[in-house]
Amino acid sequence: MILPLLWLLLAVAAPAVLAGDNDSKKNNLDLGANYSHPLGNPKLDLVTGRESVEVDRDNGFYVNYERKLSKVVGLKFGFASNEYDLDVSSGPLQGNLGSLKTRPLTANLLFHPSAGAPVDFYVGGGFAYVKYGDIDVRPRFQVAFADVFPGRITQLDPDDDKTWNTELGLNIKFGDSPLGLNLNGQYIKTTAATNHGDFKVDPINAGAALLIRW
Repeated sequence: MILPLLWLLLAVAAPAVLAGDNDSKKNNLDLGANYSHPLGNPKLDLVTGRESVEVDRDNGFYVNYERKLSKVVGLKFGFASNEYDLDVSSGPLQGNLGSLKTRPLTANLLFHPSAGAPVDFYVGGGFAYVKYGDIDVRPRFQVAFADVFPGRITQLDPDDDKTWNTELGLNIKFGDSPLGLNLNGQYIKTTAATNHGDFKVDPINAGAALLIRW
């Protein structure tokens, strides 16, 4: 769904993109939506032990702020929000276990090899702190847990993760206008660890955003 909209936007904005750029702008703000595809293959100690859990794909949003330190180097701070459905796909008890909320905060050093061009390519990476929300366990799994573990488990509390990420993207500038288009791809190496197993998420996020420059 995102790609046709991007092509339409580029076709409409092409004359402005080719008109040139004002290099005096040092701040970039991105406000947009992302498509997140987890690559992990979690295994949890649930009822029979080591059940396979699928972390579903999700559409979320992201906000990035970059400050240019020089013409080709920038420091970017990012925030994103996604919520993944967790589906147990093996064992005697299958179905939706709950949902996993993620709020990654990132701090990346970016390199702009084509700085000053109407289409500004960048690549970089750095630190990521992934904040995880509690997983509310579905009632049918609460009953199954009670047969294996003492007490009724109504929530799983994943630990927050300190890790790394890498990203690349394009800032498409509409001439000297403060507005533009940001296309961003990001990989975060992250796992949500719980007492009953680890949710290995490792998402690839593809996003499109309104770019504001000043």
